[in-house]
Amino acid sequence: MAAAPRARSWLVSPLVTLSNGFEVSVHGVPPAFRADLAHVLPGVPLAEADAEAVPPPAAAAAAAAAAAAPPPPAPPLLIVPTAQQSVVDLAAWGAAAAAEKDLLLERFAAWADAVVDALAAAGWWADSVDPCSGLARRTPHSHAPYPEVDAFETLLRWRTSDAGGCKLLLHPRWGSAVYPATLFARAPLDVLERALAAAAAAVPLKPRAPAPPHEAAAGGAGAPP
Repeated sequence: MAAAPRARSWLVSPLVTLSNGFEVSVHGVPPAFRADLAHVLPGVPLAEADAEAVPPPAAAAAAAAAAAAPPPPAPPLLIVPTAQQSVVDLAAWGAAAAAEKDLLLERFAAWADAVVDALAAAGWWADSVDPCSGLARRTPHSHAPYPEVDAFETLLRWRTSDAGGCKLLLHPRWGSAVYPATLFARAPLDVLERALAAAAAAVPLKPRAPAPPHEAAAGGAGAPP
């Protein structure tokens, strides 16, 4: 099958694997996402046309003022889907899958906080989604869950399956042994990419040995996300 046109995929920066094992890519906001994101990130501008609501860094604004020129517009919102490989099948029920989800949640939160804090220190906005609730972790009044699996379907064209009434994401290579989570940013792409890589180096994640086959397969399919 031919690759999808760039405009259809909303891809801004292609999928890469960071030094900590996270797979990340960067995407623009499809128009169909705007209504959902307005509730996930209330008050956060989604497009470049809304730039005045999120001022650029103070240094850039001061330089522009000194040059008697308007400050540069803030960039549009960027979506950063992330994926971690699990050592157990996360479609399984049981203690092993639950413990693995907890570990991967902690890993994502530590990495995402490092990215968000680094961008904030440079004067840019960012936030991440709590994979448990689907709500933004730092944006006040977030009151609607981000449709994580649907977003991966749209942005990365990954397949899904039905697991006991729950829509389950399938990684192209790892299948259901994947933990998805998302970060958002309003920052120049080069600044964002440096922050993603720097956070991966600052929060290193040592690879783990795969779980024994009987443990990885324990429990039936259909665990909730």
